[in-house]
Amino acid sequence: MDVVEKGITRVLTAAMRPLQTYSVFYRRISLRHRRSIRTLILAGVFLAGFRALILVLLQVRHTSNQPELPLTSSQGRHPDKQPPYAQYDLTQFEPLNITGFMNDGHSGKRPCDDLRRESGLKVQKSWFLQDDMVHIARLLNDHPMVDYSRQDGTLTFEEVVSQTWTRFCGSSVWLQKHQVFLTVTRVIFYTEDRKQWPIVSFLRGQVYDRNWNELRDHTLRWQGRNIVFPILFPISFPYLEGHRFFGPEDPRVLIDEGIEDPEPLIVFNMIYKTDPWTRGMHVFRPFTNISTVLTINGDAERAEAEKNWAPFFLDEAKDPVKGGKGQPNEYLHFIYRFNPLTVLKCKIANGLCDLVYEQEIATYLPGSHDDDHGRMTGGTNLVPLPIKSKLGASLYLGFPRSHVDVGCNGESLYRPALMILSEYKGHFHVEYMSDSIDFGSAAFSEEAFLDPCGEGRILIANSIAKWDRSHGQDTLTLSLSVADATVQVLQLQGLFGVIERLYAEDDSPIDMAHRLQLSVLGRWSDAANHVLGCSIEAATNYSTAFYVSGFYKLQEAIANGY
Repeated sequence: MDVVEKGITRVLTAAMRPLQTYSVFYRRISLRHRRSIRTLILAGVFLAGFRALILVLLQVRHTSNQPELPLTSSQGRHPDKQPPYAQYDLTQFEPLNITGFMNDGHSGKRPCDDLRRESGLKVQKSWFLQDDMVHIARLLNDHPMVDYSRQDGTLTFEEVVSQTWTRFCGSSVWLQKHQVFLTVTRVIFYTEDRKQWPIVSFLRGQVYDRNWNELRDHTLRWQGRNIVFPILFPISFPYLEGHRFFGPEDPRVLIDEGIEDPEPLIVFNMIYKTDPWTRGMHVFRPFTNISTVLTINGDAERAEAEKNWAPFFLDEAKDPVKGGKGQPNEYLHFIYRFNPLTVLKCKIANGLCDLVYEQEIATYLPGSHDDDHGRMTGGTNLVPLPIKSKLGASLYLGFPRSHVDVGCNGESLYRPALMILSEYKGHFHVEYMSDSIDFGSAAFSEEAFLDPCGEGRILIANSIAKWDRSHGQDTLTLSLSVADATVQVLQLQGLFGVIERLYAEDDSPIDMAHRLQLSVLGRWSDAANHVLGCSIEAATNYSTAFYVSGFYKLQEAIANGY
């Protein structure tokens, strides 16, 4: 990097601190005025950015002859350098405010501010899960796609590994019978410092005790089989030398909690055909090593790339309130897309999927969302909510992610959102969807806060690992990744209480019985689309607020002679 690039990076990094004052102010402006505000802001951004660049270049002339300082150990620290078997503090929580939008059945006729609900819970500082990357590299040294021929021959093997291997996208689930967390992580091999363009991916399995101490050389015994962890899962895939993006990606692990000792399921996407190139969703059973590609029945032509399906188990025969154990679920459901809301039902044994619900939105109902810069996709698995319903409605909770193309110079910004999904007699709709959630310092490092359009641009929740509601507890364990570079875990406290209050505060005069009847008729489904639009609009405003605060801070840094 030359001196000009270093000067620009230095000023931009200092400038991009997310000022909560600006964000809160901007997000509380009436929603109907925000589009015009964003237009005015973005119109001035180009001039501000050009002025900032000129001033940076003038400043660099002054500093270009200064010697380069080496990184200190604290500046160059990495989360994977923590000692193994670290003891994490699982007791300290900080307040976390969440803004969301509640479905009230009035399809697009009320402004988003009328649907807004403010909630408060607690979040715990996240911790990092580590692995021995050198050991993994040695295990995969003979794979045909692992080629170190272009690496500097003077480097040690450990140094080569640090420049060609990394891991992220950790997804975890609690195995009650075995009293361990199973964590599945994506491990990638890349070259030329192009992590975003990996050559090949693999899935790694680790197990942890309830306090998140890794259990090495640990044997899980399941139906006469012994599985020793940690492990690289034996998933076969095609590959061609000279090409990229092979192997399983974006794993999501979940279990059917309704049976005694279930085999976990790992859902991922992967290229499984090279002529023509085809990427599809798969289900892998890690204790029996069975992998199945998912196929949608009735598709005249398969999509070139299928990914970002949100999995969940749906079984009306099992009562999430009373609990109890039943037979293994033969089917896995997925949210295929959010707009229009589309749900698939896939048979686990053969991978055949049927489209069982597709939202139909009445064209005569007024709406107020015409911003096409954002959408909701993928995210975590969904888990059942143990809320009683006399008519048999089921509620599910998950953390999809917003994907917004505003604010970071064309680079998309990703954030989790909290969602409640309702199902009644085969009809689905969104009950609640929150604004973007970043968990503050509980998830982000200081470096990520300093650079929200760089290291802080991507925050994705990967799985709901456990939700402890026993003995008066209300603690949800969530796995997440930042900047496609970390494997982190945090805990949320009080979420079920928040959900109970959301329904208690719902001032709609329509009772639950009438509400469900309207759901069948489609009224609540139409209103759900309005809720989704409000959430995406709020996520867009969140992204813009990051952008605006960054430029304010940039000008401030230059004015102060940084």
